Amino acid sequence: MLVLVLSLLTSLGTTIFMYFNGSRKRWSWLLSLACQPLWLAVIFLTEAWGLLPLNIVMTVLAIRGWVKWKEIL
Repeated sequence: MLVLVLSLLTSLGTTIFMYFNGSRKRWSWLLSLACQPLWLAVIFLTEAWGLLPLNIVMTVLAIRGWVKWKEIL
């Protein structure tokens, strides 16, 4: 049940992030960053180790996006 709830939360958060990122909302990067620990929990609970590099890259990209968009927007 925990994995299901975490999976739904991560999917919802990522979908919302993508929507508002497309609308050029800078705070959307913070939402992406907030979703990464949830993804990490799903990775560990389901032992989906192949997603771990993606989680690391997405964390770095969220931080980069937050910093870069401060300069642009």
